[in-house]
Amino acid sequence: MNRRRVTQVTLTFCLLCCSQLCAQPPRTENRDKFYDALGEAHRQLIPQRELVGLLWHKEIRDEVGLSAENYEMIEALRNKQYTAVMAIGEELRDPTLTKEERVKRIVEAQAPLDKQIYELLQNSENAKFDRLLGLYVQSRGFSAATNEIVAERIGLEGDAFIEYRRARGETWHQLMDENRDKMSNLIREGDRQKISRLFEEADKKLNVALASKLSSEQRAALLKLQGEKFDLPKQPDFRGPRGRRGNGRRGNGDRGPPPGGPPERQKPSKECVAKECVAKECLGKDYEVKGFDD
Repeated sequence: MNRRRVTQVTLTFCLLCCSQLCAQPPRTENRDKFYDALGEAHRQLIPQRELVGLLWHKEIRDEVGLSAENYEMIEALRNKQYTAVMAIGEELRDPTLTKEERVKRIVEAQAPLDKQIYELLQNSENAKFDRLLGLYVQSRGFSAATNEIVAERIGLEGDAFIEYRRARGETWHQLMDENRDKMSNLIREGDRQKISRLFEEADKKLNVALASKLSSEQRAALLKLQGEKFDLPKQPDFRGPRGRRGNGRRGNGDRGPPPGGPPERQKPSKECVAKECVAKECLGKDYEVKGFDD
C-alpha cells in the first residue's frame, strides 16, 4: 500500500471537511440532531458502501476490470451524495422532525445515487460484479452477508437478514465499548501496530459471532461466493479512530467494522471447527465447510 497516497487522500478529505464545517453556523441543538441522524443513516448504509469502497484500491479495480473513466463516474456520484444531503440540511434541522424521520430522508436523498453506482457496476460491460462480490467476501468475511446482494446470494432474507444486520451493529458497538479505554491509551501512546492488532482481534470476534447466526448451507454459499483467492491490498498499520481507516475519505461511525483488507489468513485451528467458534480465518479457499450442526 502506498502510504503517501493514503496520507494525501486523508489530508485532502480533512481539509474539505474543515472548510465545509467552518462555513456552518454555530452549533445548536437542532444542528446536533441533524448530525446525529446523519451518523445513524451512514451506519445503516455501511454494508452497501463497503463494497464500493473496495474500489479505492487500484489493484481491485484492475481485477474486476473497472476502467479509470467508470471509476471517476462512481467517485462523482459519491460526491453528489454529500451534496444531496447538504441540500436538505435546513429542512432536516426542523425541530418537529423525529430522528427516525431525519434518518429516512437522508437515506432517501442518497438512494438514487447508490442505485446508479450499483447499476454501473452490475453492467457486465463495465465490471465483473460477481468477482467484486467475491473480493468483498474475502475482505469482510461473515460481515459481508449484511450487504443485501450478498445476503440474497446465500439465502439470508426477511426477518433473518434484518436480525443479522442488527447483530453486526450491536456486536461491533459492544466490542468497541469493551476496548475503549485500551484504545484511548494506545492512541495517546501512538502505538500504531497495537491499534491495528486491536481492530483485527475485534474483527475476528465479530466474525465468530456472526458465523454462528448462519446455517451450514449459508456458510457454504458464502465460501463459494469468494471465488479464486486474491491477495487483497494491505491497509496502513494505523487504523485510527472509527471512520479513519480504509479509503481515507469516509467515516464509518462506531457501529460497523470498516472496509479494507482482512488480517493475514491462518490455517484453521481445531477451535474453528466448532460451531461456537467459526472464526473469519476459516473462510479460506481450501477450507471445506463441514461439521457444523444447526
